[in-house]
Amino acid sequence: MKNISQVVSQFLAPDLLQQSIQQLSGQVFPKDERTQLTRRVSTATSKPIAELGADEIVTLLRQQCGGDVALALALMLISEEPLMCGDSHSGDLLQLALQREWNAWLATEKYGVDPYGLISSIESTINGLKDLCVELEGSLKKNFFTAP
Repeated sequence: MKNISQVVSQFLAPDLLQQSIQQLSGQVFPKDERTQLTRRVSTATSKPIAELGADEIVTLLRQQCGGDVALALALMLISEEPLMCGDSHSGDLLQLALQREWNAWLATEKYGVDPYGLISSIESTINGLKDLCVELEGSLKKNFFTAP
């Protein structure tokens, strides 16, 4: 997914999509040009939300920048695709979101996220994957590891 606007537009009003994370959160993230990473964080927190990519949200979560807004955007994406690859592997966005405290998840309700429903959905997805893995393992053994 190149940018996140298609998903987050289901949660946020159009005028909010044109605001930056800095504007929505009320936090000031000083422009920092020292390294590629600090430039990336500065750019991500100051550009309109409609122009952000999932990889930028992952970067913000990893760097613990963007607060409730960055987490809310991540949860919006996860609600659409729980095992989305943000920038390195499937499920990296979910993994980073799960590292946040429950209070942080609850704070995202003001952006239209339902953390309770999302946890239930994630659990269902993970349980479905476990069942699929067991089924695939059984098929693999049956079809490829049985004596002729």
